[in-house]
Amino acid sequence: MLRPHESLLIDARNQKNLYIETDAPLVSKGFFDHALPRFQLLAEDSEPTIDTNTFSKSYIPGSLMKYSSFLEQVPGGMQRAEDWIASKIVLHAKDAYHAEQTVDGIWSHFMRTFVVLRGLFNYETAYKNHFRRVIWSLARDGIMYVKLRISMHYGNYARRDDGTADLNHKEMVQLLSDVLSEDLPKMKAKSLHFSGARFIFTAFRSCTKDEMLWCIDDCIALKQAFPDLICGFDMAGPENAGHPLSFFIPELLLFRQECEDLSLHIPFIFHAGETLDHGGEVDSNLYDAILLGTKRIGHGYSLTKHPLLMQLCKENKIAVEICPISNEVLGLCPTIKNHPLPVLLSNCVPCSINSDDPGVWETTLSHDFYQVLMGSNSMSLVGWRVLVQWSIEYSCMGMEEKERAEVAFLSQWHQFCQHIVDSYDSRF
Repeated sequence: MLRPHESLLIDARNQKNLYIETDAPLVSKGFFDHALPRFQLLAEDSEPTIDTNTFSKSYIPGSLMKYSSFLEQVPGGMQRAEDWIASKIVLHAKDAYHAEQTVDGIWSHFMRTFVVLRGLFNYETAYKNHFRRVIWSLARDGIMYVKLRISMHYGNYARRDDGTADLNHKEMVQLLSDVLSEDLPKMKAKSLHFSGARFIFTAFRSCTKDEMLWCIDDCIALKQAFPDLICGFDMAGPENAGHPLSFFIPELLLFRQECEDLSLHIPFIFHAGETLDHGGEVDSNLYDAILLGTKRIGHGYSLTKHPLLMQLCKENKIAVEICPISNEVLGLCPTIKNHPLPVLLSNCVPCSINSDDPGVWETTLSHDFYQVLMGSNSMSLVGWRVLVQWSIEYSCMGMEEKERAEVAFLSQWHQFCQHIVDSYDSRF
């Protein structure tokens, strides 16, 4: 989704109970450059009794200022304020590619964006509106179906619009379900081919074992409440900084056993191999993900260092979710021509092309496809067709849905090929 922060900031303008805090007073350009804003929704009866001004030298970092007042008082006006907040959300080339940047450095910058984003969409109206805008953006980008990782880790909730309480995770998923029910018929009426979404319950890999057990119980409860929406379980966060999968082996085995006892199908869809590490604890996530029976592997950037694991992915029909732009921006490969995707394809490892946090670098899935196109001269129309068909075959859809998706794709594919022949036949 291109420039998602713009719509989130429009939502924020209309939220009268929204507050902002910064980790430094905004009294000079240097402070604006380095300060990080956070947002919080408060109930009317819990609003601060003391007026706070983040533009004052006496401002105490972390104190809350009403966001509407912030927009009125910021030097340069509302547009400058929103441009400044946007600069804390979007990663630009100068952030990723300057000479002193490192993998750890860009990851730290990347994680700071979520500190800002969290408060901007973690309340009822923004949460629902943002999801609606996301699926419409996907539909207009030609996407037929999407599985989204949604942050459901311990303590992560959206607030009610009046700020009086948190929505629980069941209520949050219900909001997303309501959007799908409301908007899928509208998409069909506009001849868009988007057929729906499913959600991967995503915990945070830096959580404690007790918090992981809570997440497991929560995921099972959500699957029982929304059997057609919850399609998998994953852990998010930088692999180099969080716990390896091996840390949670007892909890994950318990999860698998509970699902079997309840006749629930919640496959693991693990992030693994998003690292330059080789032979260390982080690199072992690939081994553990496969041993735990993961259905897909998120990123799998280091998979090509392990020929045996590539063979196991082929034999066990484990697809690798390739995220080319993310891998480049976050420092794993200097350019798309260094990406391991061609090696995976040469070894017939099933892959799909995916967007990873596209809003942070203002891209769509089409941009990721374009990067793949530019990264290898061996990509042909046949190769593109196989990639798309793999994305259907290895998706979380049921068999009937896969068959319908295959029919719909082939119809569009044949139309596209006929268009090329009709338009450019005289040139060949």
